[in-house]
Amino acid sequence: MKVGNYISYLSQLIYNSQLIVLQHCLNHVEADRSVNMSGCIVEMRDCWLLNDSPGPVSELHSFCLLGSLIAKNTVNQVQVHWYEEEDMLAYNEIWFAISDLLKLMQAETEAALHILEQDLCFELLNVPTYPISALVDNWDASWPGESFLTEGRNQDILRDGESWILNQLQLQLKLMRSLLYKDAEGVW
Repeated sequence: MKVGNYISYLSQLIYNSQLIVLQHCLNHVEADRSVNMSGCIVEMRDCWLLNDSPGPVSELHSFCLLGSLIAKNTVNQVQVHWYEEEDMLAYNEIWFAISDLLKLMQAETEAALHILEQDLCFELLNVPTYPISALVDNWDASWPGESFLTEGRNQDILRDGESWILNQLQLQLKLMRSLLYKDAEGVW
């Protein structure tokens, strides 16, 4: 089992320990109504649940932190293997021929193109195409909304596509009326 998988078990044990301490406090308050529930929880927390208190929960916290550190700094074994002689990929007990992978990729690409043309481009004609090899991407741009579409170096290539669908919809009045409308200020 990978180290990272142990962390969830340790977290569950810590949670269960917290429930046991809470149940102990509930029992204590039920037995003696003069006991303050908040005070009992704080006392039990300080004795059993803090990282620096001696006991099993502190050890579980330490192991959980150690497991997290190991998981962050450990590279897992490769899950997919390629056997060049047989022209096959293997994942656990599943063997997959490269030729089948090619067929699957072609079928999925055709399905994606169909969705693009029919559902996203409303079966309009002259869908713009772009030379993919000319597009660049900034791999350091990891904030939301960033992609090759927002990359400044691609603006000359992508410029004509920015308003293509709106321009096409304006030529297809029936389709445009079913999708777009102007508000009271005349804004689409």
